[in-house]
Amino acid sequence: MKILIVCLATVLTCSCQRSCQVKMTRHEEVLRVMRNATLRELLDTAYWLAAAERRELRRMQSDYHAKGGHWLYLTVPGPGWKLRGPLTFAEVKAKHVERVERGLQARARVYGDLKTRADTEPDVSWDEFASQYREGDELYEYRSSDRSWAELCGRRGYVLIRENQVVGKYVTHIN
Repeated sequence: MKILIVCLATVLTCSCQRSCQVKMTRHEEVLRVMRNATLRELLDTAYWLAAAERRELRRMQSDYHAKGGHWLYLTVPGPGWKLRGPLTFAEVKAKHVERVERGLQARARVYGDLKTRADTEPDVSWDEFASQYREGDELYEYRSSDRSWAELCGRRGYVLIRENQVVGKYVTHIN
C-alpha cells in the first residue's frame, strides 16, 4: 500500500510539474535570445563596469525578468519590448528603401539639392546587415518598451536570428 501511495504521489508530482511549466511563445524565446546576446556583448566590451555591475549582468542572464541598474533595464530586451515577425527579407528591404526615400525627400525640402551633401550616401550598416541574411534565418522587427522611449533610451530595428543565435541587428530608430 505504501509503495502504491509513493508511486501515485510521484506520478502526480511529475505530471503537475510538466503541466505547470509555462511554454514560452516564439516571440518570448527570441526576446530571450536577444537579451542574452546583449548581456554577453555588454560583459565582453564594458571593461569599465564595476565588479558589482558585472555580477548583476551575470545574474540577469539567468533571470529573464531581472532588472539591473536604470540605464541597463531600459536598453536590454525584456518585458515590455514588442516583437513583430517572422518577416520576409523582401518586405523588410522594401520598408527600408521606403524609409530612406522619405528621409531623402524630407532633406531635399529642407536643404535643396542633395547631390552636394555627404550624409546622403547609402547606409553601409544596412548593406552589412543584408549580407548576413541566409535562407532559413528568422527576421523580426523589435521595439523597446514604452518606458524606454519616455526615458529617451528607446530602440527600434530588426534582428536576424539563426539557430537561436543573434546573427545581426539593424537599428532604425534611437531616441
